[in-house]
Amino acid sequence: MMQKWHLPIIKKTAVPVGVFQWLTHPGSLTARLENHFSAPVSVECLSESFIRCPGDYARILQIRAGSRVWRREVYLFCSSARVVHAITLIPDQTLQDWARPLRFIRNRPLGHLLFNMRGIFRSKLRISFRDGNWCRYSLFSNNHTALLVEEHFLGPFFHEQEAS
Repeated sequence: MMQKWHLPIIKKTAVPVGVFQWLTHPGSLTARLENHFSAPVSVECLSESFIRCPGDYARILQIRAGSRVWRREVYLFCSSARVVHAITLIPDQTLQDWARPLRFIRNRPLGHLLFNMRGIFRSKLRISFRDGNWCRYSLFSNNHTALLVEEHFLGPFFHEQEAS
């Protein structure tokens, strides 16, 4: 579905090896965190609401700027450490299609549900470095409608990975 990204492309050589492996992991980040820390991921939901989609995100989602989207912002914790800040944008059309159950997950990890949905695939990841943290952007789609997940890798754990 999505081909044009309006984000700078980061070359693999610019990303520390330890961080690159986390940023490009093809499966569920939630499952990978739980496996690495041998502890469940907990979620703190910071906000959930309908908003008007900003232009940059609308281009990625291939919807009109200002279209209504469901925005969910959370922190993911492992072993009481805040490790990821995530923002999910789900357009109305996607909510009316395959993503309806995702609107009501509250403090549950998105990854557990998203990676178990049939017929949903992730587009090529985009990586950036913003506000001192590595970030990745993923589009999940059923070929007709999509949602966007933006994940910011936080704190000492990922900064330690830079030295790996």
